[in-house]
Amino acid sequence: MSAYAELVQAVEAVRRGGSGDLVARELRAGGRAVTESFLSPFRFNLGPPLVRRPPLPSLHVFVPDPLVSVGEVVGPGSPRVRAFLAGGEMDDLVVVSGGNGLASACLVDELVAAGASVVEGVGPVDPQTTLYEGVGVARLFVGVRGPAPIGEAFATAVGTDDEEALLAGDSSRAVGMVVSNAHLDANLVEPALSSFVWQAALPFGEKISRPDYVALVLHALGVDLDAVVFKLLWLPDDTGEALTPQR
Repeated sequence: MSAYAELVQAVEAVRRGGSGDLVARELRAGGRAVTESFLSPFRFNLGPPLVRRPPLPSLHVFVPDPLVSVGEVVGPGSPRVRAFLAGGEMDDLVVVSGGNGLASACLVDELVAAGASVVEGVGPVDPQTTLYEGVGVARLFVGVRGPAPIGEAFATAVGTDDEEALLAGDSSRAVGMVVSNAHLDANLVEPALSSFVWQAALPFGEKISRPDYVALVLHALGVDLDAVVFKLLWLPDDTGEALTPQR
């Protein structure tokens, strides 16, 4: 069970009148459902751009429409694209308006208000590295001066209109999804800045040049390198998110 799912489960237990005490191994409850600035003017969701609707009816959420564009098809996409973006079905997936971190923060607040205890950061400081095989998720966080290169959908496939190629894990060319970050840009003080997230399938353990791959992606998206204010690439070994079953 993911850290975010454990947090949701604790809230549901409290609502049923049970104990919702939560002990999280991560530094922040909710795991990768966290919004981070990296000490930059931008904010990014570290985990999937879409999270499951939290059990908080009052929490304001932003549901992008359309969600995914692959080739000439605009709509919810195939099961593989759903798994690529966030896992599972899309019916109950939303983008939290303040970032994924807002969802976790609200859930923790509800636990505390109900009298439950929340203990974070009990995991080892230097956990043993998990060895993954196959293909995983890579993310490139980019902040630019000017408009971000977003398509007609919240997440738009780039480099191919075939979903098999989208998930094949080819590091030699820019094949992936450009994901809008407008729901977080709206809160920036400086309107001339914008941001986006590139999400791609790449092999674990791939020995690629990070600067070269970043340059490849930015060129494919038509982003002027002089306009780039911030960029950070996480390869699958950094995200630890596998797209293929692990043995």
